[in-house]
Amino acid sequence: MIPFIIVGIFFGKMNGWNLSLLIKNLSGYNFYKVNIYSFLWFIPAIMTFYLIFPFYYRVFEKSKNKLMFMISILEIWLFFSLLLRGIEREEMYGFTNRIPIFLIGVFFGWLCQNRNIQLHKAEWLVIVINLILGLYLSFLANFRDLQLIVPVSNCCFPNIMISVSLCFLIAKGMDFINQIHITKWLAKSVTLFMGFFGSISLEMYCVQEWLGDRYLNVLAGRYGNGVANLIFFIIVTLCSLLLRIITKAIIYILDLPFRLRADKSQNSTIDNDRD
Repeated sequence: MIPFIIVGIFFGKMNGWNLSLLIKNLSGYNFYKVNIYSFLWFIPAIMTFYLIFPFYYRVFEKSKNKLMFMISILEIWLFFSLLLRGIEREEMYGFTNRIPIFLIGVFFGWLCQNRNIQLHKAEWLVIVINLILGLYLSFLANFRDLQLIVPVSNCCFPNIMISVSLCFLIAKGMDFINQIHITKWLAKSVTLFMGFFGSISLEMYCVQEWLGDRYLNVLAGRYGNGVANLIFFIIVTLCSLLLRIITKAIIYILDLPFRLRADKSQNSTIDNDRD
């Protein structure tokens, strides 16, 4: 929440938000009551999932057939998605359509922790076909206005098919190039690259909308789209690094009293053991 709050304060200051609007945007009130795209919609969306997750997982863990349990929950989601069509604000489907992929992620996470998964050639073929079909459906949804059962369907079924299959294929591809002696350097380089940007991905998400709203069109008008995107990417990366450093410093300060208390308790235990 810290990068989200910091960027929100700067964004609000530059856009003339009063205190009430700032609180409503940062608390998620406007996300639910006005429009999910009021401000950095992904943060209140994912925080909602995180808050609900412990309750969902407690029931999920107790289910005897976890695959059927997940499918049953997805059917309930689909039923209410169709039932509320025309009643629920349509842009809210941009949020609720992400519920399936979150639940699927929980299921695969449980599988990885509790099962030794071995995929065979036929299953890899299905994954590849799944990716191709997902990309094709995404093209139809985004560029041909195809509606797939639920409103705002470009962020539902195509995204599910693409994200699930890509997770498997990227992992498999990285494992493959890492096993070949002459391409191990490539695997290491890609890992470092993705690890670096993965570590600041939250900050990049927060920063890019704030800076893009103000400067991207200016850069594009001066340098053209290609050069502007490169310059903007560098600026966002540097600002995200700075925001990451500030966030770590704030966390360190907030955590300091607890760390000192823990150290004091540990020293006290050591003294007692000596006695």
